[in-house]
Amino acid sequence: FQHKKLFGFGKSVFWGFEPQDNVKGVGFIIYPGTVVDAIAYSPIAHRMAQNGYHAAIATPPLSIASIDVDLADDIRKYGPWKDSVKSWAISGHSQGGAMACAYAQDDKSSSLKGLVLLAAYPGDKLVFNGDISDSTLKVTSIYGTKDGFVNIEEEIEGTKSLLPPKAKFVAIEGGNHTQFSYVEKLQVLRGVKDGEPEISLGEQQEIVCTEILALLKDIEEE
Repeated sequence: FQHKKLFGFGKSVFWGFEPQDNVKGVGFIIYPGTVVDAIAYSPIAHRMAQNGYHAAIATPPLSIASIDVDLADDIRKYGPWKDSVKSWAISGHSQGGAMACAYAQDDKSSSLKGLVLLAAYPGDKLVFNGDISDSTLKVTSIYGTKDGFVNIEEEIEGTKSLLPPKAKFVAIEGGNHTQFSYVEKLQVLRGVKDGEPEISLGEQQEIVCTEILALLKDIEEE
């Protein structure tokens, strides 16, 4: 379902996916990559709901997460879910991941328990400070070895110090940047084309979902 402000007549806030049974009491939020349609992450959200987790894909204005970093607040305050969801994890793809980090860095609640980075890394700038190195969040960073946009050595390895010491890093061999979402063509950013994947979209998505589910299970069992 799509949740909008102003009793359904205002701007879109998120696409929601509800578990039908075996409800875990844990919610999962996805911030899309820049100008990627939120619906491109619906298979991930649907998989989470199938496993008992509430899932929401944020729908920032113009599909740019940096315009509204705090959209997760609206999702976490969504009335019908407030009593069912006691713990939350937030994630983001590409720039959406940097914004998820910035949101987590600024969050002072006890209910945000985890963070998943999808081909993303924390920012160290004052505006979007993603330094969560001293937090108790469970963190998993997932990236593809054929990513054409992210410099793994500089931007993934080089920002490890901004994440908690126990953060988990998962390299998807042959995975690229595009296949963290369901889109038809390789993404092109500022004239640069993403790397050609060496594994299928389905294979990459299976690894992504397995790692997300493992983190959510850890939160559930706390």
